[in-house]
Amino acid sequence: MLTAALLCCVGCAILPVAAALECPDDASCGSADAGVPDGYTTGLDGSYGDTGVYTPSARSSLCATAPCDPQSDTACTSADAGDASDAAPEACHMVVEGQQTASMCLNAGTGTDGTSCTVNTQCAAGFECVANNGDGGTVGTCRHYCCEDSPCTAMTDESITYFCDIATEVQPSSEKVPVCFVVSPCMPLGQGTQCYYGQVCTIVEIDNSKSLVATCDTEGTGALGDSCETEQCMSGMACIGATGQRTCQQLCNGDHPCPGSMTCNMQSQALATFFVGVCS
Repeated sequence: MLTAALLCCVGCAILPVAAALECPDDASCGSADAGVPDGYTTGLDGSYGDTGVYTPSARSSLCATAPCDPQSDTACTSADAGDASDAAPEACHMVVEGQQTASMCLNAGTGTDGTSCTVNTQCAAGFECVANNGDGGTVGTCRHYCCEDSPCTAMTDESITYFCDIATEVQPSSEKVPVCFVVSPCMPLGQGTQCYYGQVCTIVEIDNSKSLVATCDTEGTGALGDSCETEQCMSGMACIGATGQRTCQQLCNGDHPCPGSMTCNMQSQALATFFVGVCS
């Protein structure tokens, strides 16, 4: 996940997922180097994390570490399992056990990023079968777990960029899990058609919180001030704060003023790349 997540545009029509929009003259809209030193998190109000204090990478509350870690491709390898060649491969998944969510070793499949699936056991270790429609369903795609941001950073190369986001496992589990998605460029608070129907244009962190990028993503229900640790924010919002304490905050610019007595803070150089600020 991220210390800066969702914002956006409602009623977006269908465009190819990889479609990029033209930016104003002399502007770069694809991504922004947040200018964050190693070990610091991004402060969208123009600061580094908690007033510049070193902040170690945090772990998503949606992931367990015991009895296994779903992000790891070796979490279910047992030292006393005997001859590994005779043992069926297993993968760690977040599942509902009774009325509790827990991690569990299950049979592993071969599906990796982008592979179609209908059950989690069709995905390889480290991957989860998440629903394609964003809120549960019976057909999904294998995506890599990102209990921390590092897997998405490792998957990113010169041709494709990944970010860590919330998704829903295919039914019947329908648990929310953090997984890596491909960035689909857009302009925050922009006009016109940018994203698929039901999506919004959001700003997210990439590269272990060192950079920001604008991307299309599923619109959530989180309102101003709501926690966004396990739920995405509504249109026009961004998920801001240290991991574990993030809340939905209002984005703003000249065409989108802040509500009530709030003012638009445009001090963040990272957000200035996208011509937006945060209401405070």
